[in-house]
Amino acid sequence: MPTIYEWEVVLPPDVTPPDTTITRGPPPITASFINWLEMTGTDDQTHELEMEFECRLDNGPWESCDPLEEIEVLTRGPHRIEVRAMDETGNVDPTPAFRNFTLIDLSVPDTSIDSGPNSETNETSATFT
Repeated sequence: MPTIYEWEVVLPPDVTPPDTTITRGPPPITASFINWLEMTGTDDQTHELEMEFECRLDNGPWESCDPLEEIEVLTRGPHRIEVRAMDETGNVDPTPAFRNFTLIDLSVPDTSIDSGPNSETNETSATFT
């Protein structure tokens, strides 16, 4: 009959913060108000599936986010999304991953003429509003 021997591995206290990587995010220039952000983290003691993440947009507050997160930005211009991983013991990545992008307007402007000269005229100049 085989002999059973059991043991427990006790790891040292986890004081090493994780590292965060953005694997998919908005392109540098986009016309889309909704983009996907995908991230991962690596750590010396916490498996990547056990990692938690926080995101913030344009230096706003840090908020909990999922490893695949939909981000909605409604204002045109430059933006910055930051992501940081947190391991099981609460160590937070001190150097968050980030992505800078610019939201541009590709919509066609709506133009109309409210008033102008008569369709037939002898005038050589016209005013339009």
